[in-house]
Amino acid sequence: MKNRGMSYRNMYDRAEYNAFIESQKYVLNEKYFIKKQQYQLPEGFSLEVETYADVKSMGSYSVNQAFLQSCILRKAGGSFYQYYCADGHVNPFLEWIEHSNGHRYYPFHIHLYGISYIDIDTAEVYHYIPEGYPHNEDSLLGESFIITDIHYDRNSDLIAYGGCFWAAPSDVVIGDFSEPLRYKPEWMSMREMVDPDYEKYDDLDFDSWGENELVLSGDGIRVYVGMDKLMP
Repeated sequence: MKNRGMSYRNMYDRAEYNAFIESQKYVLNEKYFIKKQQYQLPEGFSLEVETYADVKSMGSYSVNQAFLQSCILRKAGGSFYQYYCADGHVNPFLEWIEHSNGHRYYPFHIHLYGISYIDIDTAEVYHYIPEGYPHNEDSLLGESFIITDIHYDRNSDLIAYGGCFWAAPSDVVIGDFSEPLRYKPEWMSMREMVDPDYEKYDDLDFDSWGENELVLSGDGIRVYVGMDKLMP
């Protein structure tokens, strides 16, 4: 086992991660092209995603021998930023985060785990992919929280991430977002705070930010958490 508990070590740009991405790049060829998608973003921006995969038939099912998405963030048709995504299970985000510092940030995934941000005003980028929970030595990453929706509160500079471990049940984790390009990776689980034994709610989702509280939805029932319990 690589580690005994949750490892927050950032795997982005480490030798292991770089080698993994390089091993997938052979699919960036029309022979392995699957599809092309366009997403409209604010202020004339768009996201162009080309998906490539080397799919092998294994009897009654198929597996990806290699998979990569070439993603280009475009402004007025030109290329603003390009990145590769090694997992296509999370849909792209379609909005900016308007931060209290006056800058706009676009969140995106380069892997199923973690989250990246680009400053739309400066083009600076920060990538974060956690090493995760204990896993086999031959695996690059262990399980960690999968972010599916993002909710920033500019009054507190806290950010709420909706998502899950594995596929279910859903949870919301809270983090400090005062420095978007250097954010702390330790996130506070609301599940562990309000229903650690999974006795009250099957799913726990984000509802809204209040003036002095975070509002969650537990199977459609509103759950209130005071800001004093969330502030770092």
